[in-house]
Amino acid sequence: MDEEQRQHLETLHRIYQKRVRILEQEEALMGPQTPPHVLIELDDLRKKIADIDAQLTGVKSRLAHIEAQIKEAKPSSPASVEKPDMAATRRTFWPQPSRRIIGIVAAMLVIAAVALIVRTGVWLYPASVGQPLFEENFSDPSALARNWEIHDAKGSIEGPSKWEIREGELWQTSNIYRSGPDEHVFFEGTNIVTKQGTDWRDYEFTVDFRTNGNDDGVGVLFHYQDEEHYYRLITLQDQNNKGPFRKLQIKDGDAFITLAETREGYDPSTTHKIAIRVVGENITIFFDGQQIFSVQDNHYISGRIGLQSYAEQPVFDNVKVFRISK
Repeated sequence: MDEEQRQHLETLHRIYQKRVRILEQEEALMGPQTPPHVLIELDDLRKKIADIDAQLTGVKSRLAHIEAQIKEAKPSSPASVEKPDMAATRRTFWPQPSRRIIGIVAAMLVIAAVALIVRTGVWLYPASVGQPLFEENFSDPSALARNWEIHDAKGSIEGPSKWEIREGELWQTSNIYRSGPDEHVFFEGTNIVTKQGTDWRDYEFTVDFRTNGNDDGVGVLFHYQDEEHYYRLITLQDQNNKGPFRKLQIKDGDAFITLAETREGYDPSTTHKIAIRVVGENITIFFDGQQIFSVQDNHYISGRIGLQSYAEQPVFDNVKVFRISK
């Protein structure tokens, strides 16, 4: 591992630790009502932190081992050269503290899983597989064409959209938006939706987003049928652009029907997590671990998921869709 890789790991470590502290505060405040996606993200982050700790500890141990061998080395004839201590070598590359850390994390995962089952009576993963319906961390640039399709809004300007996978994240870098007298009715620009999932139902869909200081519209789509029929949660901060707000809406043809709304937006300086939970007609929305909407509607009972940008250059990551058993 070179110096640049080590610094990168240490930077990730600090970012993950900061996010863990935020989520732990949410868990402490909400107690038994902590949403499942918060617990899942905590487990994921702790696992990543433990993995980074293991890598960094391994580097330090190897360097110390090498330095000790250099200091203790003495000239000797070939006949007197001892065989290397393979057990010590294995311990160096897999240090005892790291094994303890991973053991602790594994135990915490089991405890969290049992607590979640007892609390909700719901398995978040199919019992036979234990894997999500869909997961995208944007590590592979070819995944964009393979897994996603793009639809720019009718009557949009400052386009076309520019979706790309960059450094393990999904970026949309144009300022595309639907113009005209009804701009602030639609708040549309460009959508990117999964190619699979037309039959997805009863699931939890989570995604992270940030806007790098900008403050216009970011949306997530679910139960997506086609360009004219889907649900969306859209949030916007810009006060000069009818914000701030968060709206849960149905798109039905060329109209949006608002199911729930709040006069809150988002913080453009940080990363946010949205979670959409749909079971039958029940739709529950979480924003940064806090439940913001809970409604019932049956316009669409299954469908794909997607992401939306309105006059904004958002960055998305960690898209996950988990099946929920009733």
